[in-house]
Amino acid sequence: MLNGAVAELQCAAILVEIGWSVSLPITHENPYDIVIYRDGVLRTVQVKSSSATQSDRTSVMADFSKYRDIDYIIIWDAPQGDWYIFTRGELNRVKRLTLNKDKYNKQHNNWER
Repeated sequence: MLNGAVAELQCAAILVEIGWSVSLPITHENPYDIVIYRDGVLRTVQVKSSSATQSDRTSVMADFSKYRDIDYIIIWDAPQGDWYIFTRGELNRVKRLTLNKDKYNKQHNNWER
């Protein structure tokens, strides 16, 4: 739980640094963790984190299909200190994600998505 809260706050801080206005919901009953706004555009964000690693690869287990209406799923690879930014639909059929800089080069630390 603590790792998730840290990931959400770190993600929010980065989003503010790159020019987004950030809102955090008061309750956790929403499918999103963060709402962002910039230049007339409002987006929802789900933040995930991982602390487990196997042979230099971090895995995240989640039913990402339940976030199909979310604009961004942002994953913090805590062991490696990296971020992966996925847009709506990229993870719809995924239940276990192994983070890999080569495979997910477009998503790796790419905050301009």
